[in-house]
Formats: sequence, structure tokens, C-alpha cells
Amino acid sequence: FLAGHNVIGETFETCAPWNKVTEVIATAKEAAKKYHAELGLPGEWQSFISSRVTQMYQSGVCIYFTFGYYHGGMDGATHGFESIYFNLKKAVVAAGGSVSHHHGIGKLRKPFIEDGTLWDEQAIAAVKAFKASIDPENVFAVQNNFMGLKADK
Repeated sequence: FLAGHNVIGETFETCAPWNKVTEVIATAKEAAKKYHAELGLPGEWQSFISSRVTQMYQSGVCIYFTFGYYHGGMDGATHGFESIYFNLKKAVVAAGGSVSHHHGIGKLRKPFIEDGTLWDEQAIAAVKAFKASIDPENVFAVQNNFMGLKADK
């Protein structure tokens, strides 16, 4: 329905310790406005972002964000959205949130591994070695994370 009205959106989740919840939410909201403006997107109301806490633990919470914006039918709206989405996730991580709560890294969050946000080369080598020991034919996690092609032999 919304796509027919030039609105694009998505949800994403993170987890954060109790002492970072307010900062993570505020940072995400500020980042949504910032990156909307940087792309020169139309709309007086900027982008829409809301948050809700869906799970609570002793150590912190899972926060779900709903993010979207009106693009007015501009060319490259999907590319712009992906850019904002990635930058929102980067801002959340910088504010003390995680890259994901329960959806894992997968294809969408692979750049967080590639740019060194999550793991350094030693950590990647350790995970690759473990995976090779339990999945030598690289059947599982095809094109997810850094496991995408053939297992290193």
C-alpha cells in the first residue's frame, strides 16, 4: 500500500544494555533526520522512525525500530533507502547498540563484518576454521556473512 504512495520503509532490531537504551533510541532518531536531509529527500516531516522495546533482560533490552520515508517517486529511492538504513545501523552501534538482536548478521549486515565494525581478521579466521570443521563442503550459510563462496581449503 505505502509503496504506491512513494513511501519506503523497514523494521530493524538491536539490543542495548539498560544504560544505553535512551541514547540508542535518540541517536537513531537524530540519524534518520540527518541522513534524510543529506540525501535531499522531499517531505516536510523528514523521515519517520519509531521505537519500541519488545524484550527485556537483566542486562538490557531488544529495541525494534520502524523506519520509513516519503521519496516522492525519485530515481534511486531503494538505493537511498539502503544507504540510510546502513547508516542508521552504524549510528545505533556507535551509540552502544548491537548490529542485531536475534536476526543475526546474514546478507544485509555483512558490511559490518567487511568494514571491521564487528570482527577483526583473527576473529574471522577463527570462525572460518570452526565452520570448516563442521561444514567442510560449505553447505550452510551460503552467501551469508563472510562464508559466501567456497570454504577456504
